[in-house]
Amino acid sequence: MAKNSLTAIGIDLGGSHLTAALVNPNGQIKHKKTASYLKAPNGPHGTQLMVKLVRELLHHSSSEICGVGIACPGSVDFNKGIVLADSPNLIGWKGTRLRQDLESSVKLPVLIDNDANLAAWGEKYWGAGKKAENFICLTLGTGVGGGIIINNQIYRGSHYYAGEIGHMKINTFIEGSPKCSCGSYGCLEALISAPAIARDFARLKGIRLSHSITAKTVFDAAKRGDSAARQIVQQTAYYLGNAISSLINIFDPDIVIIGGGIAKAGPILFNPAQRIINNNSMPHPLRKPAIVPAKLGENAGLLGAAALVFSDLKK
Repeated sequence: MAKNSLTAIGIDLGGSHLTAALVNPNGQIKHKKTASYLKAPNGPHGTQLMVKLVRELLHHSSSEICGVGIACPGSVDFNKGIVLADSPNLIGWKGTRLRQDLESSVKLPVLIDNDANLAAWGEKYWGAGKKAENFICLTLGTGVGGGIIINNQIYRGSHYYAGEIGHMKINTFIEGSPKCSCGSYGCLEALISAPAIARDFARLKGIRLSHSITAKTVFDAAKRGDSAARQIVQQTAYYLGNAISSLINIFDPDIVIIGGGIAKAGPILFNPAQRIINNNSMPHPLRKPAIVPAKLGENAGLLGAAALVFSDLKK
């Protein structure tokens, strides 16, 4: 069957919803199904929900399904298809033999990887990293995720734990350094994630933190000239710029891609961060370290999961 008549199913497992979609080889989503939940399911129940969505999608496909890709939070054994550790938002998945369980139910090849890895892979396959051989992809939202592409391949590390950029230690020595979801202090995620931005803004304004205060409202206030909001944006840019400078000095990437909800802040965040990157990255006559916005938006993990299936066909 011709390559263009093939379709992959991409699945993105999140803390509040599970999304599955039919994706063609050009990265176009042909049909999507979403299941939302107030309480995230554990491994067995989540697997059953995936089976349900996959079977529903099979009824909507007029082309051959070549496999299923799953973007999963936490540490994942890519080769065995097993979830190695829970993530803070998804408890009860550790030890789930996700690939084996899903393959036996839907009778299709299944691949599973960390969601941040697959967000990077989606950008490599169809997005902002298409022309780059080496890049770092950061997703800035409720947490801070990271995916690393080296020589056109996902770098997973010796124990499938590479790319935990959100847990780089940025500021561990100041009094009152915030505690991260991982249990440590001074992590990048604890300093520049969306909850961290809202928390620091409320503290600086001397007001009670509420659901109405979000990273977006802080950035919007900064654009209107609010001095406290501008201070928080400058602080965020400082931490982000220094983290990216370190990544550039270590990995020497072509580009650094920024995605996630916080990336929508635009120039008010990226311009000062870029200045810090320019000042703190080790100079090199050929290197022009730059950050670029992600292109795939909220579908990055979903599309990356589908891209994993298509790229596996080429091996």
